[in-house]
Amino acid sequence: MGPPMVSVPLSRNQHNQVRFSCVNRDLCIL
Repeated sequence: MGPPMVSVPLSRNQHNQVRFSCVNRDLCIL
């Protein structure tokens, strides 16, 4: 499980929250 494709690097807390909110990398909406 690699990091999601994001244009802006997020902090560990933000990254964790985003991953938690994201079900799948393809269904990841920022």
